[in-house]
Amino acid sequence: MKESGRYYKEGVDIANQANQKHIYLALIYNNLGKKLDHERRFEEALEHLIKAKELLDTCGLDNYDYMLERNTNIRGIINDKLGKTDEAEELLIQAQEMIESNPIESFNLFAISPFYFLELINYERWEFQKATEIWEHGLEFILINYGEKTPGIEEILNFL
Repeated sequence: MKESGRYYKEGVDIANQANQKHIYLALIYNNLGKKLDHERRFEEALEHLIKAKELLDTCGLDNYDYMLERNTNIRGIINDKLGKTDEAEELLIQAQEMIESNPIESFNLFAISPFYFLELINYERWEFQKATEIWEHGLEFILINYGEKTPGIEEILNFL
């Protein structure tokens, strides 16, 4: 991380000089948070993702909603990894609501990630009916917004 830390600092310096510095800084913090998550440094990852979210909140630009949704989703997933399931569930529900209110144009698995992780949290709590309902709702969301020809739909149906 030593070399990437240097690039991170350089990126922060460049972003601070840019016209839309909040957006660029949010991207840097968000990407660093994801990298730290992959390194299993979950507490540090959350710190950077929270900084990114705070900056995104100040941007006020509609076209960055997807960044806020993904940031919220990742923070939920990390909280689940840390065993903070209540916080994880709250964040994943927020991410799910963001996705449902503004679906992306083309389907990718990230679009159903909150449904998947909410389903897992409830499954781990032995709340099987609720877990199934969440996953079925995710499937319904896919079918309504992306159709039956959605790549990977067969695997999703088999998961149910």
